[in-house]
Amino acid sequence: MKKLIEKWQEADFTSRLLALLFSVILFLNTNGNSLQDRVYNQTYQETIQNIPISLVYDSNDYYVHGYETTATVRLSSANRVQLDTEVNEDTRDFKLVADLTDLEEGTFEVPLRAQNLSSAVSAEVEPLTVTVTIEKRVSQKVEVEPVISSEALEEGFEIDDITVSPLSVEIITGEDTLAAIKRVVAIVDPSKTGDEDFSETVNVEALDANGQPLSILANPNQVTVAVHLKSPKKEVALKASIKGEESPETPTHRITLSKEKVTIMGAKSVLAGIDEIVIPIDVSGVVTTTTRSISIPTGNYRVSPTIIQVTITPISAENSSNSESEEPSRNSSNTPPANSGGDNEHSNTPPETSETKEETPETSESSAESNDVVESSDIAKAIPNEEE
Repeated sequence: MKKLIEKWQEADFTSRLLALLFSVILFLNTNGNSLQDRVYNQTYQETIQNIPISLVYDSNDYYVHGYETTATVRLSSANRVQLDTEVNEDTRDFKLVADLTDLEEGTFEVPLRAQNLSSAVSAEVEPLTVTVTIEKRVSQKVEVEPVISSEALEEGFEIDDITVSPLSVEIITGEDTLAAIKRVVAIVDPSKTGDEDFSETVNVEALDANGQPLSILANPNQVTVAVHLKSPKKEVALKASIKGEESPETPTHRITLSKEKVTIMGAKSVLAGIDEIVIPIDVSGVVTTTTRSISIPTGNYRVSPTIIQVTITPISAENSSNSESEEPSRNSSNTPPANSGGDNEHSNTPPETSETKEETPETSESSAESNDVVESSDIAKAIPNEEE
């Protein structure tokens, strides 16, 4: 050993350098192969959820239900491109299958397998099996019962009528399931109800005696439910409100409404705050008697009728002045003496006198005006009804 060390020490520098170089090459070669093996042996993985499960069975004779419709699949492959192809739903070749062809009626645990999967890709399915119930297939035509909750209706509203179209549908199900069906219904979403009539497209469902849903196929699988509501109503007075510019020749207009009252419908809380409806009437440019159709204003309520006839009668400045001059004489002739012993300020019956004022045509016309007439003037006040 001592001699070897001495020979090594005696060797020239070149020999030492060559030995070191060979050692480095050997090291790199060994580790390079190991790294290359790791690169080429890398495996890629992807997890896909909600993969549909396809059942293989005779659908003409059997009805299958009670199974999960999707599963989770974990794919792995050393080929990144092939793996991405199977992950993408648009380019995927494989599907999950449960084969029931060898099974009769009953409930079974059936294994799931990935069909048409590339050989370069492996799959793990979760869960491994699916539970199915197989029954003899039957069909029957049944009537659909509409179901709607009145709890979501506005205050005071009631359901007046409900119609379903079509009234009956054909259902396909299992023989045992059909025997358990108590009702075939169309349940209206409570959030759709309110204070107006409405219609809704609703899914058809089958319920057992406890109200639990049962598996069926309905044709059609949806029906239209029309709901008619009965709403609170109230009769209120109409009042005209004159607006617009009146001309000097006709400073006063008499407004006659074809209806004194209308019916409003809505929530009780809304109706409680309404005693009359004011209708704005524009008299700008009206110089002759005019009749118009006016829409009645609405808010968070409905009104019937929605349109009334309004007659606008202009009164000339001369007639308006004459009416004012005649008013004091009418008031004077109809003012009774003070009643010292009564509570009323004025008496309805004037005292007997030797002279009686003859009723003029103007005063007779004034006393005959109806209560649904409204007059306005920028320069004269309305002519009051003559007291009896």
